[in-house]
Amino acid sequence: MSKKGFLEITYSVFNDRDRELFDKLLTNTIRFYKINPKNIKYISNNNLLNSIEISEFNNKTIKINLLYVSSEILTTETFYETFIKGMSLMMNSLPSYSTKVGPESFVPDYLNGAQKSAISSMLLYKWQDESINHIDKAIDLLFRYCRGHFISNGNKRSAVLFTLFYVNYFSMNFYGNKHSDIKDIDTFEIFVHEIITNQEHQQNQDYQDSVNNIKINQGKELTDEEIRIKIYDFISKNLVINLE
Repeated sequence: MSKKGFLEITYSVFNDRDRELFDKLLTNTIRFYKINPKNIKYISNNNLLNSIEISEFNNKTIKINLLYVSSEILTTETFYETFIKGMSLMMNSLPSYSTKVGPESFVPDYLNGAQKSAISSMLLYKWQDESINHIDKAIDLLFRYCRGHFISNGNKRSAVLFTLFYVNYFSMNFYGNKHSDIKDIDTFEIFVHEIITNQEHQQNQDYQDSVNNIKINQGKELTDEEIRIKIYDFISKNLVINLE
């Protein structure tokens, strides 16, 4: 809900970890957007934070409502259909994201049955875990769609787009992004590479013949948990509440 000079945002809290994450996101948001803490009003009821009002932000007031809801809502047909619709829109844009070697052929622009089945499984089972938060779920998408081989070309790029879609769907974004996609999809390239190969990479400069060549040296093999920790650290440091 929005009107001139006013923007209302809803942040869904499925468990205690989502509530803890909100504090981190708010800290990031205040720091990145240089918000004066004096312009923030906290509204609580019975020691439970209900909402936050931020005044004088780009000539408007923003109200962030915390919606405490059971994760069982993720298992409903209504949520599934809405979420799938958003993922389908991301797939529509997939062919427009070229790799470093340039545009590619045979990149699908629709969500297929296998991709839908994978998200359905996460909604019904994996994401009912009370010990995981929004970032954990976004990383689940990155891993699942990187490794799933759901389409002939574009699995890794679709995985990144779905990850970014998730955080945007739940009123979060990476600082500097004004849309649900990412300005530079290469931001996640090293993470995607590690997910696929389970190896840590380092970049060295080779100045032989006065030409800069980037060499990727394979390091020690990382476990999935180590890779997830690295990705979680990156996301948690750059994720903000979507005030755009």
